[in-house]
Amino acid sequence: MKFSGVSSRIGFELLLLISLLIMGSSGLSGQRKVNEDLTGYVHQLIRQLPEKVGMEYRDPTEEESDLWAKIVLALLEHRYAQVDTMVHRMDYEILEFQSGNQVYYLLQKTEESDNYWGTYIFQPSACRNLIIQCPHPIKDRNTGEEGIRAFVKANAFFYCLPGTNRCNREVASPCSGTTSVCSSQKKAFRISDVAHNDQSLFQMTTKVLHAFDSTLVFIQLHGFTKRSTDPYVILSNGTTKKPENDYIVRLADALKQTDGQLTFKIAHEDLSWKRLRGFTNVQGRLVNGSPDPCQQEADQSEGLFIHIEQERLRLRKDSMAWDKMAKAIEMSFPCEPLSTQEKTNRQKLFFYPNPLRIASRLEMDISPYHIVHLQLFDLQGRTRIDKWYSDGEEIYVNSVELVAGVYYFRLMTPDNFLGWGTLVVE
Repeated sequence: MKFSGVSSRIGFELLLLISLLIMGSSGLSGQRKVNEDLTGYVHQLIRQLPEKVGMEYRDPTEEESDLWAKIVLALLEHRYAQVDTMVHRMDYEILEFQSGNQVYYLLQKTEESDNYWGTYIFQPSACRNLIIQCPHPIKDRNTGEEGIRAFVKANAFFYCLPGTNRCNREVASPCSGTTSVCSSQKKAFRISDVAHNDQSLFQMTTKVLHAFDSTLVFIQLHGFTKRSTDPYVILSNGTTKKPENDYIVRLADALKQTDGQLTFKIAHEDLSWKRLRGFTNVQGRLVNGSPDPCQQEADQSEGLFIHIEQERLRLRKDSMAWDKMAKAIEMSFPCEPLSTQEKTNRQKLFFYPNPLRIASRLEMDISPYHIVHLQLFDLQGRTRIDKWYSDGEEIYVNSVELVAGVYYFRLMTPDNFLGWGTLVVE
């Protein structure tokens, strides 16, 4: 099928049907179903997390990381049957979770598993393009509980929780930065500290989410012990740069409305402030476009990463305090449910077959254009394909051009953005 349009509607629908049968659809899913309050369930998970120096955490292998990227991508594309098939190879499971009127999908380790890589929750009918991440739910007390409350109340897109205490494994992370959180002296971060280890599945999940939709906003909740000279809240985008769309200022204003006694420091507004800015955070570096999130700080920001340090009593103490953050997030980011048309836009631009084994062809159900520009990127943001095609040319990608992994692509004309999508290479 050529990019100049759909020559046969029957052919398009047949290809789509075959694709769904091969890749798995939500109707064929065999995942375990749970009917329970989600916030209470996550609270219990947090209470069960392995504590300091239990040595349960290990980094995933490269093969496990690649498989996890495919699992998360399939989850985001609602291919739950395929997720169910793949996730067991990781000693994980997928739960279809009914909580009130909402259905969520959880990725969590099985009861027998020794893979303490975290719990991840997807809300397929979310109305806010937000990722709530709580990388230190034990050391930064109550941030995990606060985060799941904000996730549910704000109807957010995704929630990320690590699998252990940040101090669990006494092996140094290769990434830059030091901390005294796990010892009496400043030492390198540990590999069990997912905010400072670019080899974790927490980081891989962030990569896939950011590649899947580059407009997603990542909100990370942290906690600190307040000194007399500290504000109650320290906000940072992970850089000293002020983005054009500054969500942090909006969030600070909303927090002031929920609690008039809160005081603030915003790192990119007060450049003299140096404490707890999150500049070594590998998720922030990734989202901000660092070429090496493990070692190199980002030097730019589009405002899509929000690092929040909170004093305990006013925002983290209990459910009443947690509601302040949830309310501020709701106020800062409007609820914008996707229309049916918007939800189907990605289906109009896709590679078939996907996953790619030998070659895949770009299928399009959009108006013809005289010339189009295809760009394909890996999860590190590196350009792997950058080609122009004229009217009548079919667009193919061959396995010889790419190594196994997850990629995202976009298609443009000289004047317009046509669409984007993802491609898995096996």
